[in-house]
Amino acid sequence: MSGIYGVYRYDGAPVPSQWLERMRTAMACYGPHGGGCRVEEAVGLGHLLLEVNPEDAFENQPVTGVRGLVVSAARLDNRAALLEAFKFSALEASRITDGHLASLAFDRWGEELCSHLQGDWALAAWDAREHRLLLARDACGNANLYYYEGKGFIAFASSLKALLALPGVVKEPDRLRLAQVLVSWQHNAELTAYKGFRRLVWAHARS
Repeated sequence: MSGIYGVYRYDGAPVPSQWLERMRTAMACYGPHGGGCRVEEAVGLGHLLLEVNPEDAFENQPVTGVRGLVVSAARLDNRAALLEAFKFSALEASRITDGHLASLAFDRWGEELCSHLQGDWALAAWDAREHRLLLARDACGNANLYYYEGKGFIAFASSLKALLALPGVVKEPDRLRLAQVLVSWQHNAELTAYKGFRRLVWAHARS
């Protein structure tokens, strides 16, 4: 499945390009067919492409929508319903990607888009008017999304390795979490092996 990554700086300062490059490099295996990255001052979003379906050849993310930038790793099961909702013809449909549909869903429904997307997906959507970053994940839990809140910023990625590659992050093991894994103990699904690094739980969103 394709991968996504990005950074939002709360202070409004530009996102350093080297941060995004380090993240991209750390999770390069997600993008054997290319990818893209866009920065709009305090927010930078990136996408790594794995082509699975025919329309994936036309994928070009992040997508700039009416509300703002959207990046997603998505395989949507309700493509037909969404294409109809957005009034695409049969001819146009073959070139409309799931990433494009996710962006259109954010334009129309905002943070309520989660109830309109079915399948395996995770996304980040930047509302330029409200200056809010939405992170969301599907109900099935097949598309991973991790995040880390540092001093003055939040970063996210499909791969934990991308977050660990950020400069200055503290990589301290969460010993309780590790112990829980070793004894197969039921645990908080948000926890990872590192303190401060969280997994967005399936069927959840945060902004």
